[in-house]
Amino acid sequence: MRPTKTIKVPVTGLEIELRLWLTVQEQEYCDEGVIQSVKTKSVGVPRTANDLSQEIDLGKAYLTIKHRNIESYVVRIGEGEKAITDKKAILKFVLEGEFPNEDYQFILDEIDEITKASKKKSQTSDISAPSTPAA
Repeated sequence: MRPTKTIKVPVTGLEIELRLWLTVQEQEYCDEGVIQSVKTKSVGVPRTANDLSQEIDLGKAYLTIKHRNIESYVVRIGEGEKAITDKKAILKFVLEGEFPNEDYQFILDEIDEITKASKKKSQTSDISAPSTPAA
């Protein structure tokens, strides 16, 4: 079982359980939101990368990243029998219910802190190649 962090959102006081790290598959799912927002066009048969033009819908990319972060990091909303644990149900509860924007932003800020801490930790890790004896 992966480590989690439990927070209480400020307005509703709901308990939210967040993952402290994502699997490769979960991270790729989050990243895929940006990739799907890029549209590539070409005129005629492209012969080089310069023959292609790209557009990105930043608004769509931004919202997709936020939504996929909620799906990937939030393990549980609420407590006991009424707790929501299904990731699609969690996203629906947050986006379609009467969930306050302040609580939504609080969760996103916590996720941002988790990702920053994870990146900082991976940057400070001392990863060295195995030493090989000289011939």
